[in-house]
Amino acid sequence: MDKKLLTEALKKENAIVVFYADWCDACKVASPLIKEIANKLEFKLIRLNENTDLEQEFEVDYYPHVVISYKGKIKHYPGLHSIKELYENII
Repeated sequence: MDKKLLTEALKKENAIVVFYADWCDACKVASPLIKEIANKLEFKLIRLNENTDLEQEFEVDYYPHVVISYKGKIKHYPGLHSIKELYENII
């Protein structure tokens, strides 16, 4: 996915972007939680597998890393612990 395209999408749409890696065990645990959050909130889900250009832009230090855009405001949820906390607060 292109940086400009993603940035524009996040400004216009309610979306959840998840940065992950296939080898990441925490990502495998987080995946169903993230899908459920996206479905529950009716947000667009954008999955990015090891995209270094976008990871630098969004300051992703480790996987999984979730970025939520709601009405143009962006919030980061890095790591499994943060995602589980987000899940518990939403569900």
